[in-house]
Amino acid sequence: MLARKFSLPLAGVRSRLAAWPIYVAGGVGIACCAFVLVASVLLKAQTYGQTTSLAALLFPHFFEHSLGYAFTSALAGFLYLLPMSKGKPAR
Repeated sequence: MLARKFSLPLAGVRSRLAAWPIYVAGGVGIACCAFVLVASVLLKAQTYGQTTSLAALLFPHFFEHSLGYAFTSALAGFLYLLPMSKGKPAR
């Protein structure tokens, strides 16, 4: 959304960069999630928690990380909009 707001659109211009790294990273991420899910179900990891209810285990865990998700998104947007100093290369 920020990129659309602050960049100039050029009609008919496409990126010369390949898209396959994005697809590979997405596939690896999905494979990791599937592995964790299957391993936790097969090893009955739920029985080692403070409760055996899956909802009572997952919802507080996601709530714990929600502030981190919000902070990371806000920081990424801030860094995107941060003006670069002239004469210094981008990091």
